[in-house]
Amino acid sequence: MKTGIDTLDCMWGSLESGNLYCIGCTARVKRIKFIANIAVGLLTKQSGLALISLDYNRTEMTDALRESYRTSSAATAGKLSLWLEHQPITAYSLIQDTLQRIVYRDKKILQVLLVDNLIKIRTDFHCSSQGMCVAANLYLLKMIAKEYKIPVIAFTELYPDKALLQPIADSEYIDKMIIFHSGQERVPKPVRADANIFSDGVKLPEIPFEIYVGKESIKYV
Repeated sequence: MKTGIDTLDCMWGSLESGNLYCIGCTARVKRIKFIANIAVGLLTKQSGLALISLDYNRTEMTDALRESYRTSSAATAGKLSLWLEHQPITAYSLIQDTLQRIVYRDKKILQVLLVDNLIKIRTDFHCSSQGMCVAANLYLLKMIAKEYKIPVIAFTELYPDKALLQPIADSEYIDKMIIFHSGQERVPKPVRADANIFSDGVKLPEIPFEIYVGKESIKYV
């Protein structure tokens, strides 16, 4: 499975089931546009995708997906589906509940999972710091990837806060990571030794897709 995005495919190759991928974005990168672009790009290569966002509501995310679809150039045949979920407060148990609902409705939708924003996900464990929460959630997202046998991509803001960045830099559960930043912006440290760093600005292809919003769906063809 490939993303259809030259930059990511060059660095990551094929997305593998059971792997956890991390995409870090610095403050000046428009993360919502980036998430939408990658979601649309992924949907050129498989029939379904689930997206859970903490920071962006359904209207914001739907508008971003629509804009990404309109400004892209490629096309593919057939109806593709994207499950869109806004969870302003979420934890591992709530993400699991969402995945179970998706599988109950149509397991073909769950080909790949995108989650945003990693550093804001709560845990079902008692953690002494937010950095420990980040470390725990990386483990739990990796377990989701293995349990459902899908690739999981976690998006995260990159704050200049060592306590939050250190668990990401040290995590054994991240299989691959890429960081995007604006050209005039420094990447906060520490940074994973194996992380690839790029300036933002990746153009993605166009496809018809369907967004599930609760029990309803919005189609763009």
